[in-house]
This record gives sequence, structure tokens and C-alpha cells, in this order.
Amino acid sequence: RPDLLLQAFSQALDRLPVDSRLVFVGEGPMEASLRKASSSLPAGRVALQGHVADPELLRSLYARTIASVSPGYVGLSIMQSLGYGVPMVAARDEPHAPEVEAAIEGFNCLFFTPTTAEALAEALVTIARDAPTWVARRAAISEACRLNYSAEAMADGFISAVEGT
Repeated sequence: RPDLLLQAFSQALDRLPVDSRLVFVGEGPMEASLRKASSSLPAGRVALQGHVADPELLRSLYARTIASVSPGYVGLSIMQSLGYGVPMVAARDEPHAPEVEAAIEGFNCLFFTPTTAEALAEALVTIARDAPTWVARRAAISEACRLNYSAEAMADGFISAVEGT
């Protein structure tokens, strides 16, 4: 629901820091409509990055990010975000994938409800206002993800289940 995110960002713009930007990463059928809708916002405030697979570019993007946002379905993207130590703003009442179990409200996630542009705008303002707290928590967020959701951690769980330990 990138259109909802763009609408929320537009609504929150006057309450966000002047250097805040919304960066869309990925490709999809909404690119043209997002580009058109974002053209009415101040120059430089919205960027459509496109598909990014390069780990160094992803690291650079996440390093400059206060939070990732999932205005609809939360899937594997939460693992990537948390792995980089970046919290996620997510819709509470959506049909999420099992990965949403990694979201711990107030630690690595800020949920918003209802799933409206107004509620998401408030969440964006809140996360921006509390940015120093979220940024200070990055190492802990990344470490918790690594300890609980890395391939090694998951393999250990399977091994323990098979061995009965």
C-alpha cells in the first residue's frame, strides 16, 4: 500500500523535520502513479529508488533511515529492516506473514491503527520525534534479530526439536 504511505507522508510533511525524506525501494505497477502523486510535494522530499539488491547500497540506505514502513502486509521485509537495526512502522490489523512475530512494539516496531493515512501520518510524526531513541537502539534491534532469526538460530531450534533437547 505505497499509495497510503505517500498520502500519510504528505499529511505529516509540515510536522516532520525539514530534511526528512520518503524513499521507496522496490519496483512494481504503482511506480508511475507514485511518481505522479509525489510530484506535487516539495522537491527532494520523495525518492523512488527502484529495485536494490546490492548489500552495500542497502546498508547505506538503512544507515540513513529512521524506520522502514509497511503500510499493509508485513512479510520478509521486516527481517531485513531489523537485521540492519532499523525499526518498522507497521499496520496492526493486516493479514501479515508469520515474520510479523519478530515485531515487538516499542522495541523494534511501532504499530498504527486503524489502517488509514491519518493514523499512519501520526505514526510517522511519532517515529520522527523519537528518532534519537530509535537510532540509539539499532545495535540491540540488530542483535535481537540475529540471535532469534538468523539461519543459525533457526537451525539450532530445528536440531533441538529433532534431538529432543
